[in-house]
Amino acid sequence: MLAGITVAMFLLTRFVAEGDAALRRADAARLYADGLRDLDEGRVEDAVTALGRATARNPQAEPAWLALARALAEGRQEAAAGRVLMRLRDASPEDPDVNLELARLEVRRDDVASAVRFYQSALTALWRQGQAVERGRVRRELIRLLLDHQQPDRAMSEVLVLGVDLPADAASRNELGHLFLRAGSPSRAREQFARALEASPGDPDALAGAGEA
Repeated sequence: MLAGITVAMFLLTRFVAEGDAALRRADAARLYADGLRDLDEGRVEDAVTALGRATARNPQAEPAWLALARALAEGRQEAAAGRVLMRLRDASPEDPDVNLELARLEVRRDDVASAVRFYQSALTALWRQGQAVERGRVRRELIRLLLDHQQPDRAMSEVLVLGVDLPADAASRNELGHLFLRAGSPSRAREQFARALEASPGDPDALAGAGEA
């Protein structure tokens, strides 16, 4: 009899605990959605509050922590954002999203060397299948950072890698041509503008780019 009561109480306690955990996760998901909406609409302080509550309700939710770091950075709380991101990186050093957010945070801090290091960590991290487009966007961010800070040789290496998987349409070839121009290789730029014209004869951007090259 006593054993039966003990088992029943254990099962009841477990049921209540599981229900409470599910409630916390649901509450955290709602707060996360609210925080993202606040961040998108420019209500940074509200976003920090909502996302902070979301992470408290469900500390295992990495997307909420990443969003909280972005909100903190937007609110000029770079030190707090950095602490959140470094904790995430300590747990998952190969996570591309975490390294990308760290790179962007270092750009805000005007620490170019650290930003480049984190961008490169993001690019060599463990990307999920089907994320080639997102990875290309990250590489573009790195290229523009290098070019904006007068590092054309390092930018050139990244532009060459970017061109490997870029589609053959005119817009993509024009983009690559302009990047080659900025990196100091007019001959490579001319080649890309010529390929753009093959794909789209008379394309005004390609004609202008070829003339500049």
